[in-house]
Amino acid sequence: MKRPFIAATSTAASALVLVGCSGSSTADARPSPTVSAATTQQYASVIAPFSTEAKSNAAALDECFTAESLECVTAKIRGQTTAIRFLSEAGSKFDPASKVYLGDPPAEIVPLVSETEAAAENVQKECEGDSTDALKFAGFAGCKNAFDDFMSALTRWQPYGG
Repeated sequence: MKRPFIAATSTAASALVLVGCSGSSTADARPSPTVSAATTQQYASVIAPFSTEAKSNAAALDECFTAESLECVTAKIRGQTTAIRFLSEAGSKFDPASKVYLGDPPAEIVPLVSETEAAAENVQKECEGDSTDALKFAGFAGCKNAFDDFMSALTRWQPYGG
């Protein structure tokens, strides 16, 4: 009764175990991956959900120039909330110090990234305060204009898929 196959197999398995346990695998030699650049599409994919949300907010804010109502207060708060969420969620992906940083934006969209963030910050600033100001034209107009600028910046992402 010959059993050379079993002996050869166990010898080969022992050799593999020893190599596997030696600690000199090629995985140890590879550097850890780092993100240095992101694509335009990656940035646009972060923008897209906010663009959709902002469109519905913009329509509600437009109605406020013709009617003063509680809906205007709600629209102002929703618009501000969209901008704050953008700064929190998208802003963290655009921040090099963040653990969820996408990577450096391509040169062609660097100004658009900055413009979109600045517009969102302006919405936050212009729309904060007493929500009943939304029923007063002067208080509402600053918020509405800031949100229009934010919406305009978001719209400029459309060619990139945002």
